[in-house]
This record gives sequence, structure tokens and C-alpha cells, in this order.
Amino acid sequence: MSVAAPASPYKGLAPFGDSDLDALLFFGRERDCEIVVANLIAARLTVLYGPSGVGKSSLLRAGVARALRELSEEPLVVVFSAWGGEPARALADALAAAAGIEPGGPLVDAARRAVEARGDVYLILDQAEEYFLYHGGGDRFADELAAVATEPLRVNVLLSVREDALAKLDRFKARIPHILGNYLRLDRLDRAAGEAAIVSPLGRFAELGGASAAAEPALVAAVLDQVEAGRIEDGLGGVGGTEANGRAAGIEAPYLQLVMERLWDVERGAGSAALRASTLGELGGAHRIVADHLERAIDVLSAEQQALAARLFRQLVTPSGTKIAYDADDLADYAGAPADSVRPVADALAASRILRRDDRGRYEIYHDVLAGAVLAWRARFEEEQAVDRARAEARRRHRRLAWIAAGALVALGLMAAVTVYALDQRNDARAQARVASARALDADAVSALAVDPELSLALATEAARLAPSRRAEEVLRRALLDSRVRAIVRADGPLESVEATPDGTLFVTAGEDGVARVARVEDGEVTAELAHGKPITALAVAADGASALTGGSDGIARLWSLPDGELLRTL
Repeated sequence: MSVAAPASPYKGLAPFGDSDLDALLFFGRERDCEIVVANLIAARLTVLYGPSGVGKSSLLRAGVARALRELSEEPLVVVFSAWGGEPARALADALAAAAGIEPGGPLVDAARRAVEARGDVYLILDQAEEYFLYHGGGDRFADELAAVATEPLRVNVLLSVREDALAKLDRFKARIPHILGNYLRLDRLDRAAGEAAIVSPLGRFAELGGASAAAEPALVAAVLDQVEAGRIEDGLGGVGGTEANGRAAGIEAPYLQLVMERLWDVERGAGSAALRASTLGELGGAHRIVADHLERAIDVLSAEQQALAARLFRQLVTPSGTKIAYDADDLADYAGAPADSVRPVADALAASRILRRDDRGRYEIYHDVLAGAVLAWRARFEEEQAVDRARAEARRRHRRLAWIAAGALVALGLMAAVTVYALDQRNDARAQARVASARALDADAVSALAVDPELSLALATEAARLAPSRRAEEVLRRALLDSRVRAIVRADGPLESVEATPDGTLFVTAGEDGVARVARVEDGEVTAELAHGKPITALAVAADGASALTGGSDGIARLWSLPDGELLRTL
């Protein structure tokens, strides 16, 4: 068998397929493959389940299917995962095509004719959880599968399903009572298997004519530590999973492949013959490599396309992290956008291996493990959009108030000019002019009370200065009561956040200058400055008003006492 070397010994997020090359580069699952093959040969029906992203598809395609075809009996092996549309008909057609027989008729009939033509038949039904996603109310597939699994045929079936969908197989129990009579759990890679998945492909790659390279032991250990189950998801803020019942956390194989593919590309680009731990550190570690995979794909999109991508992700990933496939027209309908706008965005994300197109032309998330990162990115994006909208609305509101204030000031200027002219021309009418101006200002102050209490206060103050009276005193008192300004504290830059203590005696301001200021509400006097050091991005005051928490762009949170501003501890 002659196989040309690929561009890299690692697959990235692409699952291993049913090909000679993928079988040669597939390491770490040898024992699992033997167990699954043995069960599939011995039992009419086997259920294989495991956590999302554990590598069931890669095991079945690059391992189990290949091993079955190498049996001396040369059985017919069909791997099926097209669950949209009519799965019973699609599986019957796939079986007929593989066996070289005429298509048509129910699944059990196609299976019977395939046995007559080819002998033993193995049906590997991969990603069966998607059947329940697309066919919530059920269809004839359950009846036809039951017929294949229970009639005396030389057909053995394996159902592969995500662990969180295992209970949904109860739908088949009435037709296939023994459906869970033979089941296997595929765990994540242990460290020994993970090390084999890193080191062994390098030797095989060189044997195939590719470049020779070695992985430093320190790199192997660092990668295995960093792609342990739950580590990446926790860092991304996505949907993570942990092992239960005392099992070891295990290694996330897709993340391992993605990180190693990135390291290979960087080291080969630099002309290095070694995969080094120092390079992993320079790239920011496994978490940064995984996050960058999504962010690099998103960054090439325009702002409008990113907003459209967020709407597409809402349809392609459920809140629980399950991926769903849709064609471009359906996505366009759900996103409220023209299909001509959706296709370029979906194709760009597919080119970056964030999405992929299945054999029916539908788009779906490239790999289950990306679901958490996609959900986290969409949440951040939508939050940023909400903040931008709020700031834009605030700017529009401030502009409106500025126009009102400008108009009032113009009116004030005109009235002042009239008053000066009257004083110059008619000294005997000075008192009356001042009274008239004061009344006009009183009227403007009353009008501005509901719109801008601060402007009303300024106008009422001027009216009281020109002609003190009971009316001016009343307007001034109302403006003081309605005014929201009690104190002014100035920062050395834009403010990011303002929080007050529950008792209303203190307030804390935080800005981009890296300093939070504690001030008294009654007079605005600053009682303490909390020197965080880096621009402050988050601020919170405790419910008892005795402490405040600042978070900065340096990724550090600091706890301070109030009102003296003593640093209690750094988090």
C-alpha cells in the first residue's frame, strides 16, 4: 500500500476518516478498537456511547471499520451518519450502493439482499443522537431498524450515541427490548494514549516521506496537562464537561489534535525539526491556541458579517451545546437575512474550520468541542453590542439636552442684552427690568424642571440673584429638590463605572486611569484613592458598604476597605 504524506501528521479538528492515510496516522485507540470490534462481531446489536467530542467517529471510521474490512471473511461494512431527511431510506440506499445491488424497498429488504450478495454485513450508525434531534416525533426508522436487528439475518448493528442522549434510546425499547443488552462506554484518552497520539504520528509521518521531527518530552507533558477535560472549556467560559464516578478527567483528543497541528505549522514555518515547549508558551498555551482558532476566523469578517455570524450561531448551536445542521436558505430565514449574505459568511467560517458542509450541503459546527467556544463568543458579542447601543443612545440623549441647554442659554443671553439696554436707556426702569428678567428666568426654570433639573437650577439661581422674591425662592427650592447633582468628583480620564454604598453616604468611581476614587455624597470630597494600577474594567461595592472590589485589564481583582481605601487582598 503506497500512501503519500499529508501536509501535517495531525488532523486538527477534522475527525479521522475511513481512509488508508487516516488509519495509518490514528494512534492511541488500539485497545478500544479491539474491544468494539470483538463486541460488534459477537452481538447482533451494540451500543457505543461516550461524552461529546470523545472521538467516537474517528474510532469507528479509522479504526473499527478498517479492522472489520481486514477480516478474512471480507464482510460488507457501511458507516452511516446522514440523519436528516428520511434516515431509513437513506440507510437502505447506502447499503444497496455499498453492496452493488439495486436500491429500493424497505431497509430490511436491502439488508437481506446485501447479505445474499456479500455475506456478513456490519452497519455502523454513527452520531445517532442527531436522529432524535431531527425526528423528535419519530418516524419509520425505528420499526425498520428493529426488523434488521431482530430478524435472523447475518447483519450486526452498532449504534453510536453521545452520552447525554443515551436515555433517548428508550424510544426503541418497545421494538427492540434488548437494545441496551450490549453497550460500551468510550472514555477520553488516558495520558499514555494521549502521548501515543502526539509522538507516534511523527514517526509514521517520516515513514510516509514527510519531514522528520521530534516532540520534546516537556512539550508532551505540557500539552497533556493543558488539554485535560474541562480545562479548555473553563477558560473559554463555554459549555464544559467533567468526568464523574471517580474517573480520571482524561484528555480531550480534538483539542490535542488542534494544538499539535498549530505547533507543527509554527515549528515547520520556522524551519525547526523539534516541537518545543517554549513555542507552546509563546503561543499562549493550549487555551490560547483554541480560542485563537475561533477568533482568527471571526476577525476576517466585517462588523456586519460578525453580527450575522452571531445570529447564525444561535441556530447552529443549542443553549446546551448541541449542534444542528441547516442549509443556507433555512439559516437565512431564521437569521432574517438574504441567502446571498448568509452564504459568504458560512463559507468563510467553513474555510476556517468553524463550520462544515455535510454531504447534503447543510452547514453545521465543525466539531462538537467548538460548541462551548461558539456559545461564549456569541454571548460576549451580544453583550458588547448591547453596551454599544446603550452608549449610542446616551450620546443621542446628551445631544438633545445640549440643544435644550444651548437654547436656554441663548434666551438668557438675549434677556441679559435687553436688560443691559434698558439699564442704559432707562435708568428709571432699572428695577422693573430686573423684575421682568427674573420672572422670565423663573418661567424658564419651571419649564426646564422636568427636562433638565440642573439647567433649571442655574436659571432659578440667576433669577434669585437678579430680583430676590418669594416666587424666585420657591422656584429655586423646587430646582434644588429635583436636581440630581449632589457632588462632583473628577477623574483623570473616562469613567468606566460608578457604584454607591447601600446607605447612600459614599460613592466609588472607576476609570481608565487605573484609580478608583471614594467620595462622600454630601460634598464630593474624596476620602481615598484605590490605585489598582491598570485600567479598571469592573467595579462592585459590597452589600454592607464596608468594601469594594476592582477588576482590571491585567486580569487581577483587588479587595479594598471603605471608606479608608486600605488594600485587603489581591484575588
